[in-house]
Amino acid sequence: MSTSQKIELYRQAHRLVKKLKRRSIKEMGILETTGIARGEFRVLMVLNSEKGISLGDVAKGWSMQNSNVTTNVNSLVIKGLAEKRKDIEDRRVTKVFITEKGEEMRKRVTSEFDRKISENLEKVSEEKITTALKAINDILEQL
Repeated sequence: MSTSQKIELYRQAHRLVKKLKRRSIKEMGILETTGIARGEFRVLMVLNSEKGISLGDVAKGWSMQNSNVTTNVNSLVIKGLAEKRKDIEDRRVTKVFITEKGEEMRKRVTSEFDRKISENLEKVSEEKITTALKAINDILEQL
C-alpha cells in the first residue's frame, strides 16, 4: 500500500467518525429535554474516559477550541455535572472531574447517542459493517 493510500485511509476513517458523531449528536432529542448543550455533551464524553483531565486535554478529546471547552466546562460546573480542581502537583493546571450527577446524565445521554449511531448506520449492510469492523480491528492490532 502506498503512503498516499495510508494517508487516505486515515482521512476517510476520521471523516466517517466525525460525520457519524456530528449527525448523531444533531439528531439527539434528549439534549433539549435535559438542557445539555452539544458542547457540554462532548465534554461529558471526554470526562468519562479520563478521571481528572486538564482543560487542554478535554479540548483535544473532541477537537474543540480551548475557549469553547472553558465555556462548556463552566456551564457543567454550574449545573453540578462537573467540578474543577487545581492539580496537586502543578497548581497552574486545572483538572476537570465528572460528578456523580454528571455520570448519571452522561449515561442517559450516551444511551441516546449510541441509539442514534445505530440508526445512522442502519442503511449500511450488515456484511459491510462486519467487513469494516474486522479490517479496523486488524489494523488496530498491528499498531
